[in-house]
Amino acid sequence: MTCYYSNCYWNGWQISSFNPDIVSTQWPMGWVPRPIQAHRPGLATLYSTAVGPINQYGDEGEKFGSALIDVYDATPVINAIVPNTIPAGGSEVVEIWGLNFGTNPSVQASAGITVGTIVYSSPNQINVQLTHNPGFPPGQYNVWVTSSGFSGSGFQQAPGGGGGSQAQSNQGTVQAQPSCPINHQSQVYDQYRNIVYGTSYRPTCAVIETNISTTNFTFNELNVNNNLTYGIFTQALRTGVECVRTQNGNVALTINSAYRTPARNQAVGGATESRNIYGDAVDFAASAQSTLRTNVDTIRDECSACREPIHLTPTWVHFDWRATCPSGW
Repeated sequence: MTCYYSNCYWNGWQISSFNPDIVSTQWPMGWVPRPIQAHRPGLATLYSTAVGPINQYGDEGEKFGSALIDVYDATPVINAIVPNTIPAGGSEVVEIWGLNFGTNPSVQASAGITVGTIVYSSPNQINVQLTHNPGFPPGQYNVWVTSSGFSGSGFQQAPGGGGGSQAQSNQGTVQAQPSCPINHQSQVYDQYRNIVYGTSYRPTCAVIETNISTTNFTFNELNVNNNLTYGIFTQALRTGVECVRTQNGNVALTINSAYRTPARNQAVGGATESRNIYGDAVDFAASAQSTLRTNVDTIRDECSACREPIHLTPTWVHFDWRATCPSGW
């Protein structure tokens, strides 16, 4: 919530509130405005006192002033919808992130999308089931939030008509997208759109492949420990693993993990946005005495890779080929 207020730019005055259950504020010395923290809509009185000269003889006294402010509900704002794709002809629970949703918001969508039950809501997040009607074509659909205010008070609109606050948010978008044509390909695709796994990556069907191999590494090695026969194996990964092997003297290497499905990544405790789920990372087994570990920085540079700090990887070495490496990698 936000508030309008007037007559409270008093230079050097410390401003407090007669209604701390509605608003609270500390106004610093000087004329620099600071936000007033609002807790619920309503009328609140701000007051201010200051000690200063009250006559020409230099006598000091206390001055007092007050001002009424009208606290109102701010317009809800959608910042992100995650995931922003739902299966064409199917359903998915999405997270709507933003501001000022209130305590009992509702969600609406354009024709073709049915809004189901809101399973969770807070002023900044709504989890809601969206279903694409198979009678409508795949494509982009609009979603918006309507605030009903806070604590059952109803939406308290700011003065100013169209220039004041509005109960309806801006429009976010979701994409109704067909699943992939092949079952295991589709199963990989759907994992990236399941909020249980948390990733923001949304690969297309085209990058989910099978039977990918390189000169020295088989598909089963690149897809190790996954129970699906499709995955994501970027060209950077394929070139990168061969470069690492070459720079390590062309000796055989054991891959602990390369591509991981989101489900597999979660099962092994991988980071939500692990590069392994992007298909451009590999973890090679590497003991403390291995040449791979002792030459890791040279190999990283020669292969244009990112390298996880080796003190974090005591029995393996991690390389990936993202666009920009984290600091220290």
